Amino acid sequence: MCRVARVAKPLSAIFSGGHAIAAESRVSANLPPFPRVEPHSISLRSPVRLGGRERGVTLIESLIALLVLSIALLGVGALQLMTQRDEVEARWRSAAVAMSGNLIEQLRTDRVASEG
Repeated sequence: MCRVARVAKPLSAIFSGGHAIAAESRVSANLPPFPRVEPHSISLRSPVRLGGRERGVTLIESLIALLVLSIALLGVGALQLMTQRDEVEARWRSAAVAMSGNLIEQLRTDRVASEG
């Protein structure tokens, strides 16, 4: 491995040639040169290419997410309807228990009154 001695140069010499210093040191170390990147070619809004065709959320992914969300909301609605139905049944049962308690109490008092 070849070591390159770094020499201090003025900033004007460093920035005037773009990547001149880095390119010289890489050539002397037998490394491939840096790719030249122009400042105007870098865009923060350009899509990131991860696997070739991946560019973000596609229409299919959005539709699948909407389908899953709609199924979940239908499930919540069905659960709400079942809860309301069970609540009505519980009211009827509570009323039936109260009426049967009253009826048993009336039968008990009638029996005690007829015996005494």
